[in-house]
Amino acid sequence: MPLENSWQAKALAKEYFFPAQRFEVYRNGQSRGVLDIEGFQAAGCSGFGFATGLLRPPLADTQQSERFIAFSQGFPGQRNYAGELPLEASQRALAESMTQANYAERGLSTELLSRLQIDAVQALSLNQGQTQGLMVASRILAGPDSSSGCNSHALLLLLEQSGQGWVPRLELYKTDTQAEGMCSGYSFISSFRTEPASDYLLIEGWGYEWNWYEIYRRTPNGNYHQEFSGGGGGC
Repeated sequence: MPLENSWQAKALAKEYFFPAQRFEVYRNGQSRGVLDIEGFQAAGCSGFGFATGLLRPPLADTQQSERFIAFSQGFPGQRNYAGELPLEASQRALAESMTQANYAERGLSTELLSRLQIDAVQALSLNQGQTQGLMVASRILAGPDSSSGCNSHALLLLLEQSGQGWVPRLELYKTDTQAEGMCSGYSFISSFRTEPASDYLLIEGWGYEWNWYEIYRRTPNGNYHQEFSGGGGGC
């Protein structure tokens, strides 16, 4: 459940997000530097709020809105592992093609498909390095360009290599066909592992002035089971 602007949020902020606190941050098992906390800002509406800090060393390829993951002292799993892979041009092309095909299978028109925007493609290692995956975040814009308003459809698609081909393993889909202005969709934050070795995916869901988080666990047969949904907040 979301932490409101109450004793819950204040207690958590006091324990973890006080000035000079330091967190090593990761993405897909790879260290991305150290975040030195400088302060904490409460949320304007409902929700937990957020900490502010300085990432050291600064990363030239880090976007302003990029998400990382950090772990508490008692986290029962590996922090460092080879979970992030370089993305090849052929993989990006395949990811874009399979994303477009997924939308088409849902009955979207050619006009809507022409508004497809790929927001991110990440290559990652899963199943203790035995499986390669591609995570694709995409949207169908509500109008002919990004200034036309909200997206009308959004899809977060996880593809895994199987034999000589690729198969979809996780499909998170949102639609706003009634033009209610929800602008909702999903973004991939990071994979992580626990012991005994299990792969998890941390995903952020978002909408107009609100967000939440979901965690999915990879099962032995390659499917994904939702373990958590909540947190975040909004107006």
